[in-house]
Amino acid sequence: MSNFDHFVGTQAVSAQHSFELAALDAWLTKNVTGYSGPVTAHMFKGGQSNPTFKLVTAHKNYVMRMKPGPVANLLPSAHAIEREFAVMRGLAGTSVPVPEMLGLCEDESVLWRAFYVMDYIEGRVLWDQTLPGMDRVQRGAIYAEMNRVIAALQTRYAEETGVRGLKIRHNNVLGYFVEVTAQHGDKLMAPPLNATFIHRQTLAGQIRFTSTELG
Repeated sequence: MSNFDHFVGTQAVSAQHSFELAALDAWLTKNVTGYSGPVTAHMFKGGQSNPTFKLVTAHKNYVMRMKPGPVANLLPSAHAIEREFAVMRGLAGTSVPVPEMLGLCEDESVLWRAFYVMDYIEGRVLWDQTLPGMDRVQRGAIYAEMNRVIAALQTRYAEETGVRGLKIRHNNVLGYFVEVTAQHGDKLMAPPLNATFIHRQTLAGQIRFTSTELG
């Protein structure tokens, strides 16, 4: 057993994050093309700030991301699943791989909190960055793909903002972040770009931001 096993797989939906399956089934029937119920739900393990569920039907599986509570009980800028949905839908068809976004519900009367549904894609989460059990070729392929995706995302951000010198960097405090020179900082902090870029740090000559894609 590794130190990450408690993050792997799904578990029963906790009482804190429970919801009415009948109400979800009705919404999916109306809003998700090709959906056919009934549906069961399992909660992914791990420490997501937005609870995440695997939705299982006889013909297809889905993933649902949900705010942890009604908007009235949350900080205004926190748990922005609407931004997640919009960003990943915008990345569809680009060189940055994302699942298909299938539906967003901001009507809290349905499940008492906002949520969105996307395609479920079989895969794995590599919790241990040392990639134990893999040989040199396998590790090299994984890190090469990570670099490819980051480079593709940097190109997209530069095109979206018009800031050619925009860079994606990494440190142990912010993780991956977007960095621009101070002269471009105000541009990323103003609408509409502030819906994508979240100001995190101001230095003498640079401004740093995070985004939904970068976590």
